[in-house]
Amino acid sequence: MKRFESCPVRATKKNTTLKRWRFFYTINSANRNHILRGGQRFESSPRRLLTKASEKSGLFCFYPSLSNIRCIHTLDIRNNCRKKHRIKISNKSDFTRNLFYFCRMLEILYQDEYIIAINKPSGLLVHKSFYARDAKVYAIQELRNQIGQHVYPVHRLDRKTSGVLLFALDKDVLKIMNDRFATREVEKKYLAILRGWSPEELTIDYDLTNDDDITQNAITYFHRLQNAEVELEFNNKPTSRYCLVEAIPETGRMHQLRKHFKHIFHPILGSRPHGCNKQNKLWLENYNLTGMMLHAHQLVFNHPIKNEQLILNAKINEEFSRVGTVLNLDLSKYK
Repeated sequence: MKRFESCPVRATKKNTTLKRWRFFYTINSANRNHILRGGQRFESSPRRLLTKASEKSGLFCFYPSLSNIRCIHTLDIRNNCRKKHRIKISNKSDFTRNLFYFCRMLEILYQDEYIIAINKPSGLLVHKSFYARDAKVYAIQELRNQIGQHVYPVHRLDRKTSGVLLFALDKDVLKIMNDRFATREVEKKYLAILRGWSPEELTIDYDLTNDDDITQNAITYFHRLQNAEVELEFNNKPTSRYCLVEAIPETGRMHQLRKHFKHIFHPILGSRPHGCNKQNKLWLENYNLTGMMLHAHQLVFNHPIKNEQLILNAKINEEFSRVGTVLNLDLSKYK
């Protein structure tokens, strides 16, 4: 990787084959420079100057004092203008999370003049939510800023769920896609790592109650893909069992998959609150697992205007892949 100076900014070597925008950061410490690839977290809070350069956007972000930061300054090198983005940072974890999503461009899986689909990272909210008022970064605003136009989410993914997320680019297309989701003309497929060895296949027909105490019908079909057993002591047993499943929800209730798998006593690894707290603590202490092993890996639907079938696939993230390696799961077709 070619290094570049923190000031003035020099873009890295161009690569015309890149489909994603790639960012690099340079952290000037007292002794040497540390370079991180786009989307990679750093563990310490440097107190010198942190810079960011992009080979395509020409944006340069700098942070004069990371110990007491109140805003992010961006300098558009091409248009010679400066912008200030107000952002509240109260501690190290807030800084890391906000910087991670601010600097990372969303991976676009499909785009035309009517719709756009991204591979949503785990931990990123789709939009503002009453349940996560601490969040300052959302997929809607990040994608809007990235492509330069308004976007309208067609469906939702939980904050900790990664994978295919579809947006409409105008309200007429939004209505068409909302109707198709309502009539179950769209197929959503998820990958999940569960506690224990689940049945080979099963349809879970179990009603769920929403926040307004209204009971709603909820149906989930899943089939088991792989089993795993590792030497991880739990409940006085020398090993622990897990499995990889593909789930296809027929309905779209809030936290449906998480609640359904907990209902059959095979909770999703890393799920909170609809999971196994003891298992989550075990994995946090042994493998530093903070995410949830649920990934929306495929979305199948007909184009709202062209009416041709689209099959959108999203690759699993690094944490899902890391857990798969620990469990000796073959995830090569999903990377």
